[in-house]
Amino acid sequence: MKSFMPVSIEVSKARIVIIGGGKVAHRKLRTIVQYANDIHVYAPEILPEIKLLPVSWTECPYSDDLLTEASLVYACTNDSDLNRRICQNGKNRGALVSSASDSGDCDFLSPAIFQHENMSVAVSSNGRQVRNSIIWRDAIRAFILEDLIHRR
Repeated sequence: MKSFMPVSIEVSKARIVIIGGGKVAHRKLRTIVQYANDIHVYAPEILPEIKLLPVSWTECPYSDDLLTEASLVYACTNDSDLNRRICQNGKNRGALVSSASDSGDCDFLSPAIFQHENMSVAVSSNGRQVRNSIIWRDAIRAFILEDLIHRR
């Protein structure tokens, strides 16, 4: 079983590639766009909500050349075999990869993040209890914001 260590990495100029244009990709992108500026989404069909985000998007089938010069690759399709292939192609190109379907294929996981000004709290469950990570993050958010209100 893999064990993921929480880290913070600088991604403002990193090329980030998302393969997949559905709800999972959209959920990941809502966080990623807060940190990165060079984000590319590729999928045969892309949700209208994704097209409104500050990302480059192209509706097309997957090919491994889409991963050229990527630092981070997110495999967010609804096909676990394709996600596995995307991860392997990304690793072969030197990128760190994350799969929406199998944490065993991942080099990194996206934690549930609460950010306030220059402070961030990230909650992760090693990819096993994602909903609990979100519950914990929301509880931490409520606690911190309540504490900030009382200090003012």
